[in-house]
Amino acid sequence: MWLQHRSFWYDDEFPTVHMVSGAPAGNMRDGRARAAFCAAHGIDADRLVTAEQVHGTLTVVAGDLNRGSCITGADGLITTENNLPLAIYTADCVPVFFVSKNRAACGVVHAGWRGLAGGIIRTAVLKFEQRFNIMPGDLMAAIGPHIQKCCYEVGAELRNTFSMAPAETHLDMNAVAVRQLKECGVNAISSCGRCSGHETDLFFSYRRQKTAERMMSLIML
Repeated sequence: MWLQHRSFWYDDEFPTVHMVSGAPAGNMRDGRARAAFCAAHGIDADRLVTAEQVHGTLTVVAGDLNRGSCITGADGLITTENNLPLAIYTADCVPVFFVSKNRAACGVVHAGWRGLAGGIIRTAVLKFEQRFNIMPGDLMAAIGPHIQKCCYEVGAELRNTFSMAPAETHLDMNAVAVRQLKECGVNAISSCGRCSGHETDLFFSYRRQKTAERMMSLIML
């Protein structure tokens, strides 16, 4: 079950450190706010690995040599290193956390509609299998706060992209992410269900607020 603890959200059944900062924690793109948030929760901000986030599907394995860096071209990050925090930023897009059931590897991906359409979830799941021999059935996934169907009215382009029924006007990215995870063979899935689109006291929303402020989704072994 997803719960709120002070300034962040987390799934209490997910077996490794992970958190999605809420709007009250401040803009995580701001170095001072990010450092303060990390310090408050025992994370070494100087070791933080982030992704450039180009709305693509590239998922990169990060190691200790990547500490403190932003990985160019990536929208997904995976590691087997202990105490190496990985993070992505969102303000409506879908953060998807991964961890192997034996806690040998973890990761996080930034999945906007382009990433979902392009297959970033499949790319990440395949990376776990190809690099670390972690099968999809041995992964757990947790979907953090993002814009929900209630607030995500879309036009013809996205309706066609996601093969929506003619009468459908609102895209359900949570349902798309869950379906894609299951199609990949990941069955242990939790969804936060909170909506950045209208719960703007809790989360940042680019669609609603046109803001440059971002939340941070962080995971660490």
